[in-house]
Amino acid sequence: MNGLTYAVVVIGAALLSGSLAAAYQNYRRRTRLFIIVQRISTSQRTSKKAKVPENVVGFLENAAYIAPLSHEETLRSVSKTARDVERVIAHGEPLLVDLRAAISTLKSGEESRTLDSVFAPLGRNFFDTFICCTALVGKIHFDAPPEKAVQKVRAFRVGDESGSYHLDLPGGAVNFGALLDEQPVLDDRLTPFVRSLEKIDVDSLSTNLTRVAELLQAEVTIAKAIQEGVRSLMEPKRQWDLCLYVANYGETAMFVLPQADLEVWRRSGAKDRFRTPCYLAVESSDDGAGTWRDEDSGLIIPPGESREFVFITRQAQEDMVMNGSNIGGEMAARFNQPDSQVQAEFDYISAGLRSRKNTKTPVARFAEAFNAADVSG
Repeated sequence: MNGLTYAVVVIGAALLSGSLAAAYQNYRRRTRLFIIVQRISTSQRTSKKAKVPENVVGFLENAAYIAPLSHEETLRSVSKTARDVERVIAHGEPLLVDLRAAISTLKSGEESRTLDSVFAPLGRNFFDTFICCTALVGKIHFDAPPEKAVQKVRAFRVGDESGSYHLDLPGGAVNFGALLDEQPVLDDRLTPFVRSLEKIDVDSLSTNLTRVAELLQAEVTIAKAIQEGVRSLMEPKRQWDLCLYVANYGETAMFVLPQADLEVWRRSGAKDRFRTPCYLAVESSDDGAGTWRDEDSGLIIPPGESREFVFITRQAQEDMVMNGSNIGGEMAARFNQPDSQVQAEFDYISAGLRSRKNTKTPVARFAEAFNAADVSG
C-alpha cells in the first residue's frame, strides 16, 4: 500500500468513524416517550347554536335549580343544563328518600330520634348544594323557630368554603352552606333554617324539610320530563376526546404534530374498525371553565418534561364520515360498551433524529371512565 492509498484509507476511516459516532449520538439522544391514556370523554364545540324544543323551554320556566334555556342556545349552555338534569336525577331521588324519612320521624314526635333523622339528608352534599342554589334565587324560604326555644346544638360559623356552618350531630359532623361571607343575601336566607337546627325545633324543622322535599320532587319531575329532549340536542353534536399524558425521557425536545387519527373497534362481534381524524388541543382556563384551546401549530415537549393534552375528533357525531359512509351512529353505539377499544395514532418530530416518527397510544376501553386495568400497552 503506497502512501496515497494509505492516506485515503485513513481519511475514509476517520470520516466513517465520525459519521457512525454522530449517528450513534443522535440515536442515543433520540426522543423516548412514555404515554398514558388518562381518560376518554365527550365534548361539544360550545360556541355552536342549538334550537331548544318548546316543551323543554316551558318545563324549565318552572325549574328552581336546573339552568333555564331559551329557544336558541349555545351548546355550552345546553351542556350545563344537561349536567344539572343528570345531577338532579342521580342525587335528588336518594335525597328525597332521606328527607321523607326525616319528616316522618319529626311528625311522629319521637324526640330521641330527631337528631339522627335530620343527619341523613344533611349528610348528603346535594342537600347543601340544592338549598343554597334555590335559596339564593329566592325559590325557597325557611321558618325560624320561636325565640323562647332552647338551643340544643351549636352551629359554628367557620371560614371553610368562604363562609359556612359546622354542626356536630350524633351521626357525625356536618358542614353546611358555602360562600356565605361573599353572599350576604344567601346567609340571611339560610339563617332561619340554621336556627331551627340549633334548637331542634320539630315544627319549624318539619316545615322547612317539607318545603325542600316538595321543591326537590318538582325538580326531579322536570328533570325526568326533559332528560331525553336535552340528550337529543347534545348527542348529535358531540365529539370524542382522548386525553393523554406524554413524558419525554429523551435528551432532546420533541414536537407533537397537531393532528392524529382515532381508531375504534370491538374485541368481539363486528370487527369493523372506524377511523376518524382528530386535532390537538390543550386545556385553557382563560374563561374560568377549564375548556380546551386548539393548538394548531403543534406542541413542544422539552427533554425531561411532560405535557397533558387532548386529541379531539374533528367531526361531530352527526357529521362523522369514513369512506363516504356516516359512522357517527356506530361510534355512538360502541361508546361505553365493555368490549369497545380505542387507540390514537399520531406523528412527532424528534430533534435528535431530525425525522418524523409515528407512534400509537396504549389501547384503552372506549368509555367515559375506565380503570388502569382497562389500558394495555
